[in-house]
Amino acid sequence: MASMIYKGPQGRITRKVFLYFGAIPFFGIMAISSFVGAAVGLSDKEISRMLVFMVLVFIYPWAMVCVKRFHDVGFPGWAFAAMLIPYLNTITLIFLACYPGDKGENKYGPDPKKPRVGKPEEA
Repeated sequence: MASMIYKGPQGRITRKVFLYFGAIPFFGIMAISSFVGAAVGLSDKEISRMLVFMVLVFIYPWAMVCVKRFHDVGFPGWAFAAMLIPYLNTITLIFLACYPGDKGENKYGPDPKKPRVGKPEEA
């Protein structure tokens, strides 16, 4: 399932999937990096560099999860840019985690809460 979520920006995901594959891992990585950096005795500057590196490593999977969640609520994928703006990203994260997706199919794909009938998609 994870490979389908991170594969590309097409489609939609539910709030639960967003939390499992996006928000919780992202903030977990940040917290672990900060904790490990502090435990090892790194300076604030070195911890900041490590966090920047971690963000660069995980920006693509994070972007795919956010774009799919934006699709679920009916927004285009470029709305992910809001996640790159300090303070606005926190508000946007709360919005994506709490706001229900569009019911039924929208222009970005079928409702992720509805079971699909027919052939499974090819990977």
